[in-house]
Amino acid sequence: MLAHGQQSGPVSLEAAVQQLDKASAVKDYEVLAGVFGQLTQAHPADWLPWYYAAYCNTRIAYLYRETPERITSYAERAMVLVDKAKALLTAGTSSRALSEVLCISSWAQRAMILVSPIKNGRRYSGLSAEDAAKAKQLAPDNPRAWYMEALGKYYTPVLFGGDKDKARQLCREALRLLEASSGNRRAPHWGRADVMRLLQAS
Repeated sequence: MLAHGQQSGPVSLEAAVQQLDKASAVKDYEVLAGVFGQLTQAHPADWLPWYYAAYCNTRIAYLYRETPERITSYAERAMVLVDKAKALLTAGTSSRALSEVLCISSWAQRAMILVSPIKNGRRYSGLSAEDAAKAKQLAPDNPRAWYMEALGKYYTPVLFGGDKDKARQLCREALRLLEASSGNRRAPHWGRADVMRLLQAS
């Protein structure tokens, strides 16, 4: 648990990610979004601080699912940060890095649906699915790409291609890949709790 009054965060990316693994509340993610924001200034050529700042804002958006009017600003901020991360990923960068960034993009786009399913559903479900598909194509072993696809299948109405059985299958593969993931704690490694929640819901 983070100290909610904390103004200055960990000075290294590794320390910040360690704190991120313990975060659970809006205030935790707000503090860490600021920490990663500082790290983007200290390491402007590194995509990971931008990625984690986007991740924090996306987490906050979902934590506000019961008050949809608060989601938009966080989801939109996440998408701006995603664009910053993408801009740093040149042709020579690993496809896994871009896959990870596209997963956050897909997730943030999906958060916008919660604001107004009727108004935003068609547009953002399509954009989210597109990013998830690209993420999986770039790195088929990325468990978060499988999770993003599972979210799409789970929450999309059957009439438009939703399939809860398929979502469960995708979640199981995501879990398998998470278990097989390397122990690099600096790199994105979140998702197990999210996948388990979706499996239990389905």
